[in-house]
Amino acid sequence: MKLILTISGLCLLACKSDDGNPYPGEPSKVDVIIPDAPRHAPRITYNPLDYWRFGRHYTPDIVPDVDGGRLAAIDFTNGGLLKLDVDNPPPFSMEWGSDKTVPQYATEEKWMRWVPTLKELGFGNVTVPPNGPVTGSTVRLTLPGGHIMSRNVVKEANTQDIIYVKWKYPVVSIVKALANEIVCEIDNIVHVRLTDAGDEVLSMDMNSAREVRLSISNDLAKVPKEYLNEVDKLEHAVHFDVLTPVINPPFDPPYKEQRTARPICNQAIYVYTGNEQLFSERKKHTCHS
Repeated sequence: MKLILTISGLCLLACKSDDGNPYPGEPSKVDVIIPDAPRHAPRITYNPLDYWRFGRHYTPDIVPDVDGGRLAAIDFTNGGLLKLDVDNPPPFSMEWGSDKTVPQYATEEKWMRWVPTLKELGFGNVTVPPNGPVTGSTVRLTLPGGHIMSRNVVKEANTQDIIYVKWKYPVVSIVKALANEIVCEIDNIVHVRLTDAGDEVLSMDMNSAREVRLSISNDLAKVPKEYLNEVDKLEHAVHFDVLTPVINPPFDPPYKEQRTARPICNQAIYVYTGNEQLFSERKKHTCHS
């Protein structure tokens, strides 16, 4: 089977680069770090028909969807040290792509360059220990391997043509598109097990060609009254400051000149070496309009 893990909301993807490459094609370790942000709730969501067992310490909530289906969700607001295990995990892989402002073809939406780095957002370094929690976080999810890509690059609303929104990053003077999700795909597996500090949360065994989905998110806990208001700044990114300080306060969020009605709570990426020397910036780019 294939496991498809979706990472959405305010999350940091921490990637270990043993050779010091700040844009690793094959990182040796990848974790999802969820900052302890106010008004946000970290959740694991899945289809309860896909997972045969869940741990005795966990009672998932049932969330009906608009078509009458059922999803299960586990709230980890109180914290979690999660680990995802599969049989015969593949190595990590990701593609960064070339130095473009927006995708030219649909396949280029998968490039990791559309996920902003902490440096592009204006933040400093994060200490990612080999194991255990990250200071300022509520949840750490360690991934087993797989192909990681960006997804759902933000487009202009109410247009017939595909027009990618260009976001200006004032701290580093660049302009580029923005991904609203990250996906990790793990193919040709039979066993999936999710644990929290060693305790089983979910598990399943299935020898089939099915696709099984799982998501980790850190979105707003409640729907605010202004949820559908137009937005032109990535203001939620300020909450990464619980993991690392803003380099030159106050926080100056990426923005776009034209507003979009689509709510956005984006991820960021952070690459570090085995010596914990962390990379959070790309090569300097010329600002495009």
